[in-house]
Amino acid sequence: MTRPKPNGSVRIILNLSAPLGMAVNEGIDNNQFPTSMSSTTKWLRVLRRAGKHAKMCKVDWSDAYKHVAVRSEDTDLQWFQWGGQAFKELCLIFGCVSSAGIFDRLAKIVLFIVVQKSRFREDMVCQHLDDCCAAAPFDSDALERYDATFTEVAINLGVKLAPRDDPEKSFGPAQSGIILGIRYDTVAWTWALPEEKLFRLLHLLRSFLQVDQCQQHLIWTAVGKLQHIKPLVPTGRFCIDHLIRANSFSLERTFMVPLCSGFKRQAWFWFSMLRLCSGSGPIPDPDLGLPPWAIDVFTDSAGGAWEGLKGAGACTPTWWAFSPWSAKINRGGMGPSNRKLGRMMSALELVGPLLVVAAGYQWCRNKPVRIWVDNAGSVFIWKKGYSSSCLLSSTLVKAIASVAAGLGSQVDLVKITRCSTPLADMADALSKCAFSRFREIAFGAGYTTLPLEPAWIPAPITAWLLDPVPDDFLGDKILNELAKRTLVLGVNC
Repeated sequence: MTRPKPNGSVRIILNLSAPLGMAVNEGIDNNQFPTSMSSTTKWLRVLRRAGKHAKMCKVDWSDAYKHVAVRSEDTDLQWFQWGGQAFKELCLIFGCVSSAGIFDRLAKIVLFIVVQKSRFREDMVCQHLDDCCAAAPFDSDALERYDATFTEVAINLGVKLAPRDDPEKSFGPAQSGIILGIRYDTVAWTWALPEEKLFRLLHLLRSFLQVDQCQQHLIWTAVGKLQHIKPLVPTGRFCIDHLIRANSFSLERTFMVPLCSGFKRQAWFWFSMLRLCSGSGPIPDPDLGLPPWAIDVFTDSAGGAWEGLKGAGACTPTWWAFSPWSAKINRGGMGPSNRKLGRMMSALELVGPLLVVAAGYQWCRNKPVRIWVDNAGSVFIWKKGYSSSCLLSSTLVKAIASVAAGLGSQVDLVKITRCSTPLADMADALSKCAFSRFREIAFGAGYTTLPLEPAWIPAPITAWLLDPVPDDFLGDKILNELAKRTLVLGVNC
């Protein structure tokens, strides 16, 4: 097939994955040809290092794959017919699974030479196959030196670079330009999707809202673009799990995928947020953490057990909360994906942070809160925003984010070594219902102002623990309950 280029020419793409059972790609081990790609997140880190008013540039290879010849004994695998005639491709071709990995090796060698010769900081460059994007502070001449060196090295090595007549493909040092498909303005410090790309994506998202099923390849297209944009949109990571699941529904391009209500809600979220943020949203800091004055809370959860009382606990020197597990969790009831609820530790450990923002609503309001969690999987799911394998974990991280937003609180989850501090040991005691040990540790550490009774827990949490199921509205239910006691953003009571 062919794909049109902006200059009016077409790129021939050969599908070496067909026909099934006889395809060239079936005989290639893709693991032998790894490709290290860049990403929006990596580029955001580069911009943060360069600072506001930074200069950017982009160098693009022209006919990138044509720079690498295929050894003669393999060229017989690259015959194709076009216009009634037979042709043999002698260079790397689109459609072959090894092409990207082979070209990437060459591109990285060339970039290494440029960086070393120009004495440019390696961590200020992002290389995405044939695109090499770089940035530098506005009062530095390092970027001009890097850009000139790239041109010089390309001439000496015989690398053909894209001309600078199309700024979307390549441009010299400037404070505005398109990097990895997104336009950045370092003076206004905003990002935007190019108008044509934005309209196409909005049209695709709106089409999802009007039908009950669609072809799989349309979801592939939308999700691929949204994954790329996700780091730029506030709370975007919590609003993509239904789209991700639909993305892997089938391997057939034309398979009709049913669109659930969760899929449509998230499609509407992106349809709304892209119109709101593109062109006006600030360039975010992907590594922005909590301020030094953030309040620390320690949580822990125990697995379900037949004997003894277990649950989830959270505590600070002046506040604590506890929720016991329901009989269904303790007795090994089955959850989603036919897994025992009492052994789904990544999900159970997230109940503690939910108690922090919900039971401690007065204490967390308008404050930055750092929650220490004794489970690396739970922290990873929070950072990612969802779990592809644990629907209950997705439910809980979305609920935590919703409640925190309703209270105007900044929240982050951090991994802690088990029982490494008195408060971590106290949280561990709460999870095992060892209240005597909890009090003993507290008094030994001088926490004498702890209340006798645990904090009140909103009814929706208790109800959910009785029968844990995926629920996108758990956070909304908790906020509605909190609105009966206090003011909550976005909720009228």
